[in-house]
Amino acid sequence: MNMSISKSNWLIGFFLVILSVNGWTQMSENTLFIVNGRPVGVDEFEYIYKKNSRNTPSYHRDSLRNYLDLYIKFKLKVEEARNQKLDTIEGLKDELKRYRQELAKSYLTDKEVMNRLVKELYERKKYDVDVSHILIAAGPKASPKDTLRAYMQANSLCQMLDHGQEFSSLAHKFSADKNTAKKGGHVGYVTAKLPDGFYHLEEAIYNTKPGNIAGPVRTRVGYHLIKVHDVRPARGMIKAAHILVRKAHKGQPDPQAKAKIEKIYEELQKGAPFGMLAKKYSEDKTSNNKAGEIGWFGINKFEDAFEDAAFALKKDSTYSKPVETSIGWHIIQRLDKKDIKDLNKTVRSKLERKIREDSRFEIAQNALIEIIKMESGFKVNQAGLDRLLSTLDKSLFSYKWKAPVNTSKETLISLGGHDYTAKDILNSFKRNSAVRLSMDESTPVKEGFDRLIDAFIKEKAIKYEEAHLEEKYPDFKALMREYREGILLFEAAKRNVWDKAAQDTSGLRAFFNAHRMQYMHPEKAALTTVKLNEISEKYANKLYSRAKNKGLENALSKYRKKYSNVAKQEQLITKGDMNEKYPGLPFELRAATPLHYDSALRNASFKIITNIIPAHPKKLNEARGYILSDYQNQLDKEWVEKLRKKYPVKINEKAFDKLVH
Repeated sequence: MNMSISKSNWLIGFFLVILSVNGWTQMSENTLFIVNGRPVGVDEFEYIYKKNSRNTPSYHRDSLRNYLDLYIKFKLKVEEARNQKLDTIEGLKDELKRYRQELAKSYLTDKEVMNRLVKELYERKKYDVDVSHILIAAGPKASPKDTLRAYMQANSLCQMLDHGQEFSSLAHKFSADKNTAKKGGHVGYVTAKLPDGFYHLEEAIYNTKPGNIAGPVRTRVGYHLIKVHDVRPARGMIKAAHILVRKAHKGQPDPQAKAKIEKIYEELQKGAPFGMLAKKYSEDKTSNNKAGEIGWFGINKFEDAFEDAAFALKKDSTYSKPVETSIGWHIIQRLDKKDIKDLNKTVRSKLERKIREDSRFEIAQNALIEIIKMESGFKVNQAGLDRLLSTLDKSLFSYKWKAPVNTSKETLISLGGHDYTAKDILNSFKRNSAVRLSMDESTPVKEGFDRLIDAFIKEKAIKYEEAHLEEKYPDFKALMREYREGILLFEAAKRNVWDKAAQDTSGLRAFFNAHRMQYMHPEKAALTTVKLNEISEKYANKLYSRAKNKGLENALSKYRKKYSNVAKQEQLITKGDMNEKYPGLPFELRAATPLHYDSALRNASFKIITNIIPAHPKKLNEARGYILSDYQNQLDKEWVEKLRKKYPVKINEKAFDKLVH
């Protein structure tokens, strides 16, 4: 019996050893260290190490070891935060939720499509396109009948153009854009990106060769026919200033205004500063007090003559000859210029942000929806949806519509392991008032139903994708971990170090008293500037010599009858500042700069050190910021030491050695 127990205990011990060895072997492949039983992977450490290296990361042993020590301290504090249940604080949970929602936005699109849209917009921004258009109006609320009528009219105009009719004459007669119709439809030069809702028009403009006509193109305002006249390199953005002399009557010749601007131009040619002349003569009240500066602008903000003259300037600070516009005569000065930059990370980020604010963003998101459908086992019961549609009417598009009771358990849509019934879909219709109310009595019920179903599928697909981002994207998981642990660390440090240091006045004073000699006022010299008026050179030299030997006050007292008045100004200066500002002047009592004497004014001046103030300790209130910071550092060190004792740390040295190279 005893023998059996002994053997049993031995076997248990043997298997425990085997299990621990196997566990360590497994950890050695993937884990760099463990804090309180929580493993930290080699990949995680290397990701953070690379990310926080300013330049190319060094894989020298010392560099890696130092960072490993920092990361272990970080993980100890995060472990303590979890132990204190800080991850259950509602405010921190809400902050993390908001961050995740914001971060998720960049992942909830098809990245290939988004990259194509970014590159496409970037390439288009390199060029300005001179274009004319004819607009046949059909707004977003146009009935199907009116929309069809507009489309047919646009097609009819296309046929007329094919038969040789002039674009400008048709624009003048038929275009609903009254601003350009009177100019034969001429819009002028445009550049990407066009306003939201005009992506397809932008596509047509940039994909049509000069001299050709394209259309009809549907936008949110109707159908467009376009004619491209010219393509040029994009002008970009320019910062300018101007001097304006207004005409007596807008659009009319004004010889006096022209004569005045020519005189101003002559002054510029003679070297007068542009800003001074703008303040003196410019009749633009919004810019003359700013030296004529009108800020940054691109194409189509000002009249063509003004714009052409501004962008013709090739260098900053150069200015144009007098330029006439409808309001007056201008002289324009270029201050700065922005050209199209390379497609670097910053430029890409700005373009991506513009795309996300534009309806073209739906292209990238819709592409993702199709991928999600394939990955999530999407199924639709079309017969069931048709039965649901038959129960609805146009009241669906009214504000007061209520979802009818539908108790059917039939699955109509399946996505990501979830089955949705008629009740789920009808409730989503009620919530989605934005889509419902965008339609009216003229909208066919099936069209509105289909749009609401598409919105429902999109919503569920995006939610499914968002819930699985950590699984699909390692970088998303890493960023979420960083932020989660970062806010936990911040809260833990705030409670255990920062607030404690700020509130513990007795502890702060005790720390200050123990380290008083670390907070010193540096040794300083009192450097006095002396100016003597109405004194002869002879007595100035005597006074100067006595001041260096017996002190300034002694010298001034001795020769006070030999000068009419004296001016003294004292400044305290450290040895370092003394060496920088007055090289060669010794940092010692009565050291003086050479005497300067002005025989014409009979004035003398010099600088002399009148006192040396030894280094001395600062008071607590004089160095409170530095002391508080150092006290926090001490509390932090003490806290880390407590955490090391509280939470065991094991480092996998074999895995660490593999990182070194």
